[in-house]
Amino acid sequence: MVKVFRELTVFGEPRSLETLISRLDDQLNEGWSRDREREQELLRLGPEQYFFFLSGANAERPAVALAMLLEGRCLKVANIFPQESGQISAAQYNSTLIDFHLRFLHAAALEAGLPIELSSDERTIEDAFHPEVLGRFKFFVFCAEGLWSRPSWSHPNDQGRLFAFLIEAHQRSNKIEIGLLGHWLVNDRHWPAEKVDGLLGEIEFGTDLLAYRDEDCSIRTDRQVLRSTSVLTADCNLIGRERTPLESRSPSGSARMLRSARQLVLTASNAIATVLGHTRRRRSGRQDPAPGLSA
Repeated sequence: MVKVFRELTVFGEPRSLETLISRLDDQLNEGWSRDREREQELLRLGPEQYFFFLSGANAERPAVALAMLLEGRCLKVANIFPQESGQISAAQYNSTLIDFHLRFLHAAALEAGLPIELSSDERTIEDAFHPEVLGRFKFFVFCAEGLWSRPSWSHPNDQGRLFAFLIEAHQRSNKIEIGLLGHWLVNDRHWPAEKVDGLLGEIEFGTDLLAYRDEDCSIRTDRQVLRSTSVLTADCNLIGRERTPLESRSPSGSARMLRSARQLVLTASNAIATVLGHTRRRRSGRQDPAPGLSA
């Protein structure tokens, strides 16, 4: 188990989260204030929307700045850092986070009906890894323990077990937390520091190599897709064939149907015109001459 930086996230619609920031601004007191100038500076540099809150120094820590980041439906504490140079410990970070949460954020989010998620300040190796991933790592560790005479994990069986761990983590998209692994090896398994450093270096190299392979494969796949879509495959039956004149081509089914419909319309129109002609002549007292009696 290792002490870690706690995470604080508020969930809700972007407009509701922006309203929450305004409520926090109205409630700030006891040495807390908002740094709007820094917010505007970062807004000019990129699309990310940050909100900064400042707190003066006290007996436990120096003056700090607390940065919140709005991303979609999440408003989270992105970082807490000294206003001057230097850095703060995990304990100072977490105490500042809890102070801000209890003084301002909890009540404002509760009033707005927005859920909050606050992580623990302790993290175990079981929390960080999928059971299958952790099982492969422990199998490698237990088999390799006691063999300190080897300068590196050069034995094929050791390498195979280490590679199996790396591939399992990669396939499951399980991020390997190097610091947590090192803490567990030193404090729980009592490995020598130099061996831990060497192993962590190989793990980092392996994860970088797998990530590079994925990126390279993705680039090559994109190129193949572009290449295949940019080249039109010609029909060999059409090559060298002379174009048939339009008037000599046999009509398609739809063309034949259109011609038949047109002929029916013309026939009906002629019949209607004949009937109308007879009616007009009848009304005018004229009669058609009998067949064969026309002058």
